[in-house]
Amino acid sequence: MRKSLAAALFSATLTIFIQSEASALSIIALSPQSAENLAAVGARDEITAVDSATRDIGVRPDLPAVSFAGQASLEEIAARKPDLIVADRTFFPELSESLQRLTRFGIRIHLADLKSLDDLPDELITLGKLTGHEKEAEKQAAEFRKRLSDVRARYRKDKKIGTVFLVGSRPLIAATGGSYLSGMLEDCGARNILSDLPGSYSAVNAEEIIRRRPLLVLDTSPDQDAKFRNMLSENGSRYLFLGWDPDIIQITVKSADGLSRLCRKIAEASADGR
Repeated sequence: MRKSLAAALFSATLTIFIQSEASALSIIALSPQSAENLAAVGARDEITAVDSATRDIGVRPDLPAVSFAGQASLEEIAARKPDLIVADRTFFPELSESLQRLTRFGIRIHLADLKSLDDLPDELITLGKLTGHEKEAEKQAAEFRKRLSDVRARYRKDKKIGTVFLVGSRPLIAATGGSYLSGMLEDCGARNILSDLPGSYSAVNAEEIIRRRPLLVLDTSPDQDAKFRNMLSENGSRYLFLGWDPDIIQITVKSADGLSRLCRKIAEASADGR
């Protein structure tokens, strides 16, 4: 009796172990945004390699980096034999296209294409299905929708504050109409006055910004030219240094909190400027 019970327990344990081993995924996340969202749906422990920027923000800093700023060795990635690669078409379009060559090795490729905060819930649900974490993904998606709705209800206004959002200093790089940052400005009761420029981001000269007379200039660059800042002040524009906030610059489950911080800063700056 004892022997048969022990044998049954051993068999059950072995079955669970084998099933666990079989279901364990090996995922390579090739952007900080991808790693954040995979971790959010419950797949953090399945990530086996990342890009260098992901280690910097603290998502699995213990893991090897297999790419840097969109540059990666496909041979090195293939040698790791991942089951799934998650990358961002928006941030690294060239890398995203080259990754398709790895499908011949049986590697699944998922390319996120997030153009606004409204795209994130569906992306989370997709990641949940790909990794077997559907329930957690649906929970995270619902919570994000609720937080985003709350922020928008608080800060969206009919009268918009004319704003420029800078993401680079030498040369000046600004978010334009195709950038999700323009949508975030709208959520905060602001208006991107460079939204008519093509693409998502564009080089722009200081004189053009001055000519358009923004009420507010947001900047992520810590080394902005002092002369340009003086020009803004003389033009009646208020300059606000944001720093590099990943919850604003990326689209992740933390972006609703990033949006709330951005909206609060815009509201405070516009109130001070009146």
